[in-house]
This record gives sequence, structure tokens and C-alpha cells, in this order.
Amino acid sequence: MLLETLAGRLQKARSVNQTSAAFVSKVPTLTEPVGDAGTATGASVIDMAHDSGSSQNLVKIKPYGVGANNTTFSVRVIGWSAVANGGNVIPNEWIPELLGEFACTISSSCPGVSGGVVAATEFFVDTITQTYPASATSSIEVVSNAADLVAHAVLDVKGNEKIELSFSTGSSATSCNALISRY
Repeated sequence: MLLETLAGRLQKARSVNQTSAAFVSKVPTLTEPVGDAGTATGASVIDMAHDSGSSQNLVKIKPYGVGANNTTFSVRVIGWSAVANGGNVIPNEWIPELLGEFACTISSSCPGVSGGVVAATEFFVDTITQTYPASATSSIEVVSNAADLVAHAVLDVKGNEKIELSFSTGSSATSCNALISRY
């Protein structure tokens, strides 16, 4: 028997790198969180669900940013779930859930590529430290080496229909973003 994983190609989490020095507050809303605001401070939401109603389970995150070697930033992965309104299939409320938070350290030895999706002036991180939840969990895997190789994290989206990556430069990095793939 051959086991296969439905894997998506890497794509930018945000069309524009985020420059916020602190995390933007996420609260329940009556407005469906959708799309990419296309700004350095706006939201960028990624659909995990398929038209069939099923959803991919995992997301792989490869953070990158602009800044000097060992510059830091943080990323939160927020899950968004719809609340069914009785028998109505159209949701009228969306609830955010913090799935994970990570501290990231830029490596100047891991640049993007001139003319590429990740530019030569942007650098991948070589160190990722899980900061939420505080203890290790089987739903999050961090592959981090601090050896100037690209680090990544994989986490279970726990049935959320949408996810959002929210970044904080912490007044250290100039801007930050990530490549993601769903599987």
C-alpha cells in the first residue's frame, strides 16, 4: 500500500511583509475574515477548507524577514472557525483561536534569491523557538538548527476553516513574512 500526502506548494502567507511592532488584536467578529489586505499592517487570511467541506490538517511555515543577522521577530498562527446559526448553513460569527506562537531569528546566511518570491534582501530564519503553548505538544513540530539552514515549523490547524499568520517585528526586524504550504 502506498501512502500519499496531499501537499501544496509553498506560497507567501502575506502579499506584503508585515511591519507591525506588536501583534494586532484578534477578537470574535460577525464579519468573515477573508483574503489579503495587501498592506504592511492589515490581515491576511488563508482558507484551509475545500469546497467539499473538508480541510487540510497541517500547515508548514518557513518564516523570513528583513533585518541584520540575529535580528528577531515573532509570528502567531491564528485559527478561525465559523459558528453555525441554528439550521442556517451560513455562519454569522467567527471565533479566533491561537494555535501557536514562535520567536524567530534571522540568518544572514539564508537569503532569498534575486528575482525570486523571497528576494535576495530578505532572509530566512535559522532559529525558531515555540513560545505558545509553553510546553511541547504533538500538534507542533519545530525544525530549527541555528546552523544557518532554513528552519520551519509544522502545526495542526485543528479543524479551523481559515488560518491567519500575524507578525510582530518587536522593533527588531524591519519586516517579516513566511512561506506556507498546506497538507
